[in-house]
Amino acid sequence: MPPAPLAAELAAGTVDRDAGDGDEGLLWRVDSYATGPLVVGEGWSRRRYVREGATIDVTVARQQMTDAEYAEWRRQASNYPTAPFDASFASGFFTCAGEAASAPCDLHVQTSGGWHLELAGGAHATRQDLERLFRVLHWK
Repeated sequence: MPPAPLAAELAAGTVDRDAGDGDEGLLWRVDSYATGPLVVGEGWSRRRYVREGATIDVTVARQQMTDAEYAEWRRQASNYPTAPFDASFASGFFTCAGEAASAPCDLHVQTSGGWHLELAGGAHATRQDLERLFRVLHWK
């Protein structure tokens, strides 16, 4: 079963599961973003989220890891700016085109439960933009 957003993180009316999405419904429609259609491939799903100044493509894939593989992911992730969320269930890091707060970034996340998320900010989304969207799509 895929992870679900934490109910406490979601304000009433901010999220709408797509009818018929099944397990792929974890890429919610979010009121504060214009959302593209859900695109489903073999083993992955993707949705585009757009708000003023930021276009973010979120891809989710099942990526099971052994404990040793997950420990190695965490070790390698420590070489990059760390994503600020509960490290007990996931490890994430940013790759950015510079150190400035306005630098465009991508966010890479691996959950201990075997889900991999990529939030691709293209050339415009900042760490703050990615963190904001991740919080609404909060995984556990």
